[in-house]
Amino acid sequence: MDEHELLRHAFEQSDTLFRLLAGQRTRRVFKGFSKDITGGEIHQATGHRLSFDDPQRFEPGKTPLTWEGSYLSEPEPLSELEEAILLWAACGPNGIVAGDIGLNENLSTMVCMAGRTIPGPCNDAAVNMVVVNDRGTWLYRPSYERDKVVEIEGPEDYPKVLRWYREGMIKLSDQRLDCDWSLLPGRPWGIYQFNSNKPGSTMFIPVFGMAHEMVNYLFAAFEFLGWNIIDEATGQSAGLTPWVKPHRLDYDLTQRYWETFFFATECNPPAMAVQNIRLAAESLGLGSWNHSTNTDVVLGGFQDQAKGLNMVSTDFNGSKNFVGLKGVLEGCGLPAPWNASPEQVVDHVLEGKYGSGVFMGMGSEFLAIENGPFKPAVRDAVRAHKKAKIASWCVDAAKAYLRYLFDHYGRYPVYFSDFQTSAFMIEVSHCDIRYYENFNVPGYINSRIRRHHELWHSKPGAIKRAA
Repeated sequence: MDEHELLRHAFEQSDTLFRLLAGQRTRRVFKGFSKDITGGEIHQATGHRLSFDDPQRFEPGKTPLTWEGSYLSEPEPLSELEEAILLWAACGPNGIVAGDIGLNENLSTMVCMAGRTIPGPCNDAAVNMVVVNDRGTWLYRPSYERDKVVEIEGPEDYPKVLRWYREGMIKLSDQRLDCDWSLLPGRPWGIYQFNSNKPGSTMFIPVFGMAHEMVNYLFAAFEFLGWNIIDEATGQSAGLTPWVKPHRLDYDLTQRYWETFFFATECNPPAMAVQNIRLAAESLGLGSWNHSTNTDVVLGGFQDQAKGLNMVSTDFNGSKNFVGLKGVLEGCGLPAPWNASPEQVVDHVLEGKYGSGVFMGMGSEFLAIENGPFKPAVRDAVRAHKKAKIASWCVDAAKAYLRYLFDHYGRYPVYFSDFQTSAFMIEVSHCDIRYYENFNVPGYINSRIRRHHELWHSKPGAIKRAA
């Protein structure tokens, strides 16, 4: 089948969600992968030697689960179409959000009206997906333009999945990340990640920035919630004293509590993206393997061991504050070479909401002003309402607050790095069916996996390979 026929099959003939959930399993043995090997091997992406030769930690020789898969089959990378479907499921465009928040419920907090397959705090669209495959390292960041309420309604829309993939993949390197299980000190990746980042697999690593939405949420925290954020080191207001009485900032919480709460909040959408990939891989009959990751390893905190993404960072408290990739993914954290001051950061967030041609997050970057969710008469009435915009005093308070933190601590956020990777990443490729037939009782290789190659790769040249 050609690309369009395969897209039609994926959207119209795949199993129901409940059948996928019933059979969903981690299947981490891909074609070309080994288990409990003897003699060690060279990681083909990093050049590091991997082995179980340390007798204090490992039992020498073969085990009942030894599988010399690298000698039995060649790795089989995902096709371009397979990657495109998985990435669309993860965090791709899917239409226009409803905007169904009352004006007194803080509709003005919305960052963006462009819908994705995952949600986000204030629809902040903070999740970007780092993709590592045999062609290199990429950032998947599709356009925020939307054509209609539901982007994919039928066969005529299916090709968008490939277009968003081809236009939204930004190449960061010609090589895979230089990360594997052998990294020292401390083995920041666990022993169960022995096969991670091997040729033939595609790694999907959610990366997100916190500082932009933290600034955006401050406006609501002041105007609607009455937060007075306390510097726990002093027990005093973090630069907000001038606004406490006149504007009833009467709910005290510490900066550490606020950042911890927000960090936990921002970790949810990346986890949803990983689960979406798991379900999509199950639907396509592919193997998937989700496991923990390490922000410092991926973003570049172990420079003497692995450069990772080599993200711009500063040191604090023995760790890194990652602020972004210059010209590619520039965040609102401080200090950063593209952020002149705390005040400029606040202005940048406001510009994205109320700049030229922008209507509460429906701007040239995120969505054209006339193509939002509301009927024209409703849109115009909302636009004219007093609560459609953030109160000016909230902007002043946000600037004073960020200035206080930057002057006292030299960074923002204070306790967490701006950019993070999700607690989970996921790798996907083609299952080594023989492994499961050799070691497992029947039931782990279902009909979707058995039929995958016949359906998706039966005609040479029908699918453009991503190798």
